[in-house]
Amino acid sequence: MGANHLISGLRGPNYLKFKDGQQINFGFPSYRLGGTVMGERSIEAIGCQNFEDITNNRKAVVCVSTYKKTGWIRNTSEGIKD
Repeated sequence: MGANHLISGLRGPNYLKFKDGQQINFGFPSYRLGGTVMGERSIEAIGCQNFEDITNNRKAVVCVSTYKKTGWIRNTSEGIKD
């Protein structure tokens, strides 16, 4: 928690399980709630969301961050580890 914001998110094991037995594990990015003391309230997704398909050995990472001049969605490999 900062002076005018807090960061939180959904934690824990999350997965989708299909009838054929395939399972996809995933996580949620963190969320930043701004304007908690003064100013306009805002909520933003920040960080990365991981998807992992163990059955087919596939992994995807979707990174999101605060809107900047370069855009809301970035194509980057920074901070992504295998």
